[in-house]
Formats: sequence, C-alpha cells, structure tokens
Amino acid sequence: MSKKDCQILQSDYEYDPIRKLIVATDGAENFNTVTDAINFAPNNSYDRVIIRVKEGVYENVEIPSYKTNIVLLGDGTDFTFISSSRSLGDGSTTFRSATFAVAGDGFVARDITIDDIAGPEKH
Repeated sequence: MSKKDCQILQSDYEYDPIRKLIVATDGAENFNTVTDAINFAPNNSYDRVIIRVKEGVYENVEIPSYKTNIVLLGDGTDFTFISSSRSLGDGSTTFRSATFAVAGDGFVARDITIDDIAGPEKH
C-alpha cells in the first residue's frame, strides 16, 4: 500500500475540498445516494476518487470493474450505514442480492458499516 493510501486510512486524513464528492441523505450535498456519486466518478481512474459519505442509511452499492480507485469515507461505523435486505425471497438472484459488491480495482473504505438485514427467513 502506498504512503498516500495509508494516509487516507488514517482518521485525521484531510482531503482536497475542491475535488470531493459528498453524499448526504438529506439532499444538502452533491449527491443523495452513494450510487449516484460512484456513477459520477470517472471511469478507469488512475487517481483516487474520494467520496465522503455522511451520516445516514444508504442503499445497496455496486462498484463495477471500470470504476477504479474509489475511496468511501464515512462519518463512523455508528453513523454511516449501507444496508439492504435484497434476497432470493424477493426475486433477486444470488449475485444481485449483495448489499455491497465491488469489482473495481483499488477500492478502499473507512468508517462505514455494511449491514445485510435480509435474514435467514428470506433465504
């Protein structure tokens, strides 16, 4: 891991406010959903794309292979959640039922809880 990547994982990391993508459930920032921010990020990026995910509960997230070097920075594991209950019981395939799926190289996340709440009754 590069020195820059190690810095990103530190809790006191300061990122360039001009180059940030911010997600907030209340609509007060650039994006309302994590998916919208990922879709906006450049394809096949050689540079880190930092997405700040503010406190709240967010939907399923899929990061395709052409969205590389994505970094998600949450407000803390007790405050920022990606949660879902997709399941075979709802008609999703096993592959599409993931709460959080990453195919893009170079992915990094910090201070986010990923919570699959489907439970055994939904298979």
